Amino acid sequence: MNVKCPYCNCRYQIDNNMLRKPIGNEYLGYGWWLRCYRCHRKWWLRHSEVELEINTPLRADRQSKIDRLSAFAGNNRRKTAPKKSGKAAAKYLAFIIIAVALYFIYQNRAVFNDYLISKAKHISESIAKKIVMTDVKYIMDDGKLSVSGDIANEDKIVVRINGVKVAVFDGDSEVLSWNAEPESKNILPEQKTSFSSAKPCPKEIKDIRVEVSVF
Repeated sequence: MNVKCPYCNCRYQIDNNMLRKPIGNEYLGYGWWLRCYRCHRKWWLRHSEVELEINTPLRADRQSKIDRLSAFAGNNRRKTAPKKSGKAAAKYLAFIIIAVALYFIYQNRAVFNDYLISKAKHISESIAKKIVMTDVKYIMDDGKLSVSGDIANEDKIVVRINGVKVAVFDGDSEVLSWNAEPESKNILPEQKTSFSSAKPCPKEIKDIRVEVSVF
């Protein structure tokens, strides 16, 4: 049964079974004392009002509206069910495709690795043909190694480089390396740019060898 507080109009839904045993009141007759949780005020609910609400059937127009709403909700559930199943099937198919692709890549990882290495080698070789290091020289002064030179672009297009790598060897063992910034990373066709850099170098090197490369 739906009950409304007469003071603040707050509504409550009470189980009909709880209203089967009314209590007596000398002045108010049979019924129940109810307290509102919103305004905390009490009021007397008459048994006669409950009997009328419980035993009175729904009006025909109200019952027809309820039937129409129930039928509409049932039709919507039936229409949306295929969409849900379709989305689930699409997700499952996408998962299978991704799993198969990953398995194929894993099985042919050696082929992919060789392809990537050959591709990188081809790119590095093409860059090496376009770039030429000229006038490279180094000076050791008071434990500091100074390296300088020019980077020439012999191609007919603009070539971009990221920097210059300097590696210092003692015989066949590398003892020091660092990256140097050129004056310009974009080298115009048949032009050159300079670089120079210095780093402290170990004094105990006996057979010094310096290698300079672009990257």
